[in-house]
Amino acid sequence: MRLSALVLVSLVAFPVFGQQQQNTQENNQGSYNPFTLASGVLQHNFFNVYAYGNGAYDTNAQILANGKTTGSPGYALGGGVQLSHVWKTATLGLSYSGGYQHYNSNFFTSGPTQNLVLGYTKQFSKRWALSLSEAAGIYLYGESYYSTQATNTNTVVTNPFSSETRFASSSISLTYRQTRRLSYVFSGSYSLYRYNGPRGIGANDVGASIGANYQLTGRTTIGGRYSYSYFRYQRHAGTDHLNGVYGTITHDFSRRWTGSASAGVTRSNASGTIAVPITILTGTGQTLSGYEVGAYHNSQFIPSLTGTLTHLYRRSQFSISGGQGVSSGNGVFLASRTRYIGGVYSYNLRNSVFSVGVSYAKLSSISNTINYGYSSGSLTASYGHNLFRYVAANIRYDFIEYGGLGSFSGRHDNHFTFGLSFSSKSIPLTLY
Repeated sequence: MRLSALVLVSLVAFPVFGQQQQNTQENNQGSYNPFTLASGVLQHNFFNVYAYGNGAYDTNAQILANGKTTGSPGYALGGGVQLSHVWKTATLGLSYSGGYQHYNSNFFTSGPTQNLVLGYTKQFSKRWALSLSEAAGIYLYGESYYSTQATNTNTVVTNPFSSETRFASSSISLTYRQTRRLSYVFSGSYSLYRYNGPRGIGANDVGASIGANYQLTGRTTIGGRYSYSYFRYQRHAGTDHLNGVYGTITHDFSRRWTGSASAGVTRSNASGTIAVPITILTGTGQTLSGYEVGAYHNSQFIPSLTGTLTHLYRRSQFSISGGQGVSSGNGVFLASRTRYIGGVYSYNLRNSVFSVGVSYAKLSSISNTINYGYSSGSLTASYGHNLFRYVAANIRYDFIEYGGLGSFSGRHDNHFTFGLSFSSKSIPLTLY
């Protein structure tokens, strides 16, 4: 039985790219770009194409092998593209990477991996502005993912019984500025999550919100927001209707430090019928397979809290975010109370980039009756150095902790990668 899971945490350094990029330019910090950790090297508008070839080694297989753990070597090949452009009234950013991961042992998952982040903002007039974003990916066991682009639920936690997780998240936001201090924001979003294997129940999420922001001072903005979300699950497993009210505050402590927080309450109304595949071991050593079927209908209020702190400097950037909210779960857990925390730090030199990321998430079901939670976390360190023009050497270490799930105990994995990369802008590989 597979035991592992992967936490994908989106660290939102700047939730509204257009507004924050304008502020960044005004503060003469034009080197920052929200689509890469190599901001200190990639200046202003750029287009970068890269390719890589890495060797890999994992110390722990993601399934039990004759009651013992086992390691395996492997390799990863891939590439991607990064671009950014700023016009007078619009901004565009894109980051895409794709590759193939292979292990010599059948106890490990081999297959394709992909990640896409896209953002676009447009200022139509002094009063109207538009923001569009897209995030999508395919992830396998043994990976850690960090990105500044937000998904709608802030966290994506893979299914512990599925070797592959796919997700896509789109959002649109329209802002109307009534006065110099007062503005209104209308937003909509759509997300989907898919897992392979019979124990993965995918979800489709639709959301809409309306809010108002008021700038108290040049450094502080407060706001309020109402949101509605609808979760619909595959296999007619059920639905969840969510209504939430939140208060927000954003404060610029200095030209380089920014913080934001929100607090409110979400009402969840989840109902449906779920059929979970089960395997029973008899006293004679035989196994019987079937489904456990049960109906559920749960309504409750969930406190929602989020906080983000970011720091930008010429050669370094730091971001940490955390909180509690409601997500559509991970295929085993449907609608869930989700607690998460994560952060990234990077430091750029002329010919090298060092970056560190941490993440942790815990799910507690608020729909189908599961009387235990599921948690997972990771720690990642990455270093890349340019050997000569266009070519860099890269090394990365991931420690991933897989929490227990019911009768299945947790375990951890050490993942090492090392290799060479080619970049048209002579940029080493980073966490993103």
